[in-house]
Amino acid sequence: MKVVAWLLILLVTSSLGASHLVTGRAFAGALLSGGIHVVPDEYGLIQAAIDDVPEGSTILVRSGEYSGPVNINKRLSIIGSGDSTVIKSVGGWASVEIPRGINGVVFEGFCVDGSGGASIGINVRSQGNVLINNTVINHKDIGICIYDSSDNFLRGNQMMNNTRNLKVWGLSLEHFLHDIDSSNLVDGRPVCYWVNKANQSVPLDVGYVAVVNSTAITVAGFNLTSNYSGVLLAYTNDSSILNLDCRMNAEGIRLVLSNNNTIANNNVMANDWIGISFVASSNNSITRNNVAFNDNGMYFSYSSLLPPRSDYNNVCQNSFSQNRNGFYLDNSSFNSVCENAFTANSVAAYFDISNHNVFSRNQVLDSVQCGFKIDKSESNTFYHNNFANNTVHVSVVDYSPNPPSTNIWDNGYPDGGNYWSDYRVDDLYWSAFQNATGADGIGDAPYFIRAGNHDDFPLMGFFDTLDAGTWDGTSFDVYVISNGTIMNFEFAAQPVKPFVRFDLVNESGEKVFCRVIIPKSLLSADGDWVVVTDAGILSYASVSNLDSAYIYFTCTGGNVTVSIEGTHALSESLYFAIGPLAMIFATVSLVLMRKRRRVTGRDAK
Repeated sequence: MKVVAWLLILLVTSSLGASHLVTGRAFAGALLSGGIHVVPDEYGLIQAAIDDVPEGSTILVRSGEYSGPVNINKRLSIIGSGDSTVIKSVGGWASVEIPRGINGVVFEGFCVDGSGGASIGINVRSQGNVLINNTVINHKDIGICIYDSSDNFLRGNQMMNNTRNLKVWGLSLEHFLHDIDSSNLVDGRPVCYWVNKANQSVPLDVGYVAVVNSTAITVAGFNLTSNYSGVLLAYTNDSSILNLDCRMNAEGIRLVLSNNNTIANNNVMANDWIGISFVASSNNSITRNNVAFNDNGMYFSYSSLLPPRSDYNNVCQNSFSQNRNGFYLDNSSFNSVCENAFTANSVAAYFDISNHNVFSRNQVLDSVQCGFKIDKSESNTFYHNNFANNTVHVSVVDYSPNPPSTNIWDNGYPDGGNYWSDYRVDDLYWSAFQNATGADGIGDAPYFIRAGNHDDFPLMGFFDTLDAGTWDGTSFDVYVISNGTIMNFEFAAQPVKPFVRFDLVNESGEKVFCRVIIPKSLLSADGDWVVVTDAGILSYASVSNLDSAYIYFTCTGGNVTVSIEGTHALSESLYFAIGPLAMIFATVSLVLMRKRRRVTGRDAK
């Protein structure tokens, strides 16, 4: 018997490899101390053997199909004969369970088949376990789940045809410190599980990515599907997730206590729970992602076990469409959310005990339940957003008799507030008190949302952001508020009569207005501006503050080309940085088309 045992020890140690010789030796000691038992020779069921043999024993399982579930309730080594040794459960939670507190289990050489209805293949909730050469298939939830545990060792496991092949879950750093190499496969593609790496790029052929306690890692250019998290960053900073297609996971992209990362140009679609998830992660840049058909498009959250919150993130130029919640903020503050399109979500953005966030220049359209839902969230600022065709633009949760949450819904005068498609007040006056005769593109009465929530300077038309280019590293935008459509925007930074120009499409043929906001550091005028159309010079009204000029004019007829001429293009410092010769020829021409929203039903004007 000892000879057989030592031969088995040698085989197991060699299968573990030299890098895991300590585990092999520990297993050898367990073999000698607990003895070897064979299923079905001594026990008809794997579970019967587990329950009966002493801790530290080895259970060898011959080829055949065995009923599950299997609950490994003591430290054992359980070794099958490969794919011919099948564990199949009829229903139940996990086909194989290694519960909390049962450490140092070796489980090797099985086919774990969930076609009988089991949710999870191998569920690991403890420390220092070894999973080798198992095939885990057909589970309705997860293939291999490693949950709130540490120091597990995985080699040569194949996960196939599970709804989600691999899940690694935790909060503290130790929950993510595992040894999982690329010999593990998900649907035939290698697992990339990196710990303590720096300045590297993830290979393009992988099917699962986790990066732990690392810095300056690039994950770019492939698709990730059918895992719990397509990409997991845990305690990882200054890294990039770019140009991925993450779909049909539980979470497309998940960050846990990871800061200063860039998530850009990804398609994150049809994930069951969250498209992009941030847990206690701050100062990240999330830009130009397409986030659609998820339960929650993006989720900023926290844990009571982790002091940090998901704060100071920049969310810009993303598309959130047809999610249940486009964006959910849970105890998250001081985030900047700008120039995103929220379209046809049930709720565009949900604020749950989240304060001091700034939402500006976003499109909030066609929300089924409501645009923004405010729940015990204070001092958030909203301005220059377009709210149109939402069932309810903003819902503030009622906790009577307590007063509702109070937030800021404009940026003062002359900057203004938001466009509301159901706003029905004339524009006959201007000024900060809206009491001086003359229109200015801002409504003459506040837009009331709820007590403590009102837009004092509602916009009379859609708010557009027009890119005027980047000059010596500085980006410039021109803003237009209009009831027409803006096309073919152009900025000419010439020394004589510099101008901005655009086509104003008047679909109705009636009078249209424009309120144009021009940064003085881009274009300024000594004295009067010149506003010119095809028909000649237009009269206009203007006000200014320290940073910008606000020019208001109206015109009638069909489509017209409008030029606004100043006297100085770009600030003096930029002029000399770029150079006068370059300025002579510098023109930025951008074709912009924003089709006017067809407002129907209750919102029709």
